[in-house]
Amino acid sequence: KRFYIVASSSIDGDLAMDFASKIVKKGDNVGIIAPYGKNKYYRVTLGNYDSWGAAENAINGFNATYGNGIWILKY
Repeated sequence: KRFYIVASSSIDGDLAMDFASKIVKKGDNVGIIAPYGKNKYYRVTLGNYDSWGAAENAINGFNATYGNGIWILKY
């Protein structure tokens, strides 16, 4: 299991790619988690970590740029 910091969730893959492109232009690493299981959303991620604690520590560095709407996803 990994812990991902999610910046955006979208029902449309193209919208997810558009948002991911904006993040890349800012110089941040980005990933996209495709829909899986019953989940129908594409998730744009800012990083992935080995533990919840590591992701929690990292999320504070992203809040200034992406706001408090980002969250951690165990995947």
